[in-house]
Amino acid sequence: MTRTTPTRPAHVEAVFPELAAYRGRTTRLHPRPERPGMHESHVGGPMLWPAGEPWPVCQEPHQPETEGYVPDDVRSARAAGVWPRSRPWPGSGAPGEDGSVPFVGLAQFFRRDIPALAAGPDGADLVQIFRCPCNHGPYLERRYHLLWRRAAETERAERFLAAPPEVPMLRWEHELPEPCVLHPEEQAALPPWQTAASGSTQA
Repeated sequence: MTRTTPTRPAHVEAVFPELAAYRGRTTRLHPRPERPGMHESHVGGPMLWPAGEPWPVCQEPHQPETEGYVPDDVRSARAAGVWPRSRPWPGSGAPGEDGSVPFVGLAQFFRRDIPALAAGPDGADLVQIFRCPCNHGPYLERRYHLLWRRAAETERAERFLAAPPEVPMLRWEHELPEPCVLHPEEQAALPPWQTAASGSTQA
């Protein structure tokens, strides 16, 4: 897989040695459209989810909508390279009037794939990230759900969820993440120059 991080034209710390104290590490994920498995780090792929465990749902009130996109329409349109057609929002236009809307799985990251990933609570080494597909409040806020797991413990489950529950409509077509595999690449990182300058002044 070809990396997209260009070679630096100069070694910054060789020119400004005082920046070495501010060096950190970051990871570029390099997502590429593909069909990842549940045991891989990915964006938009199947979550490692024990079959008997309830899928997370958002139980807050949601903003009413007038139109949206059916997830299967979005997938078909992407496969054909066209834009999906929108549909009128069914019923009263209020998503999840009973207060239950399934979260959409955005991504999951294993520390075995991304060594720089921060450790979770109680030794957790797998993080799963979800987003409510609907808008909240007058400022159209979003709601996210983050779950930490121990990967080895979770992978010992007898059965796994074949397909998560899915909302019948999405407000925007891009709310359905495109499945991507990841090709993590660790890089040295330096803070913005204002941060380093502020630290030098305070020192």
